[in-house]
Order: sequence, then structure tokens, then C-alpha cells
Amino acid sequence: MNTCLGQVCPWSHQGHLTTCLWMVAALIQTGVVNLTRWIPYLPCRGQYALA
Repeated sequence: MNTCLGQVCPWSHQGHLTTCLWMVAALIQTGVVNLTRWIPYLPCRGQYALA
């Protein structure tokens, strides 16, 4: 996927490409365009706020 989604000029930040690849992989696995459904497939250190 890195080769397919790479650009002619290098990405300005490797983290942007990595995040894009994570999201494409999550989309393929879930088959749904829904960020909340992708959460289990995205490696992330973020936490939800408790209400």
C-alpha cells in the first residue's frame, strides 16, 4: 500500500503517510466509512473523555 499511495515527491512528514495507511487498512477491514468503527484497527495512544 505504501507504494500505491506514495506520491511523486516525498511526503512532508512520514507520520502523515503512516496515518493514511492505517486508515486505509481499517477501511478495508471494516468495509465501512465510519471513524468510530475504525478505532479497534488504529494503533493510538488517545483516550476518550469521561462524561
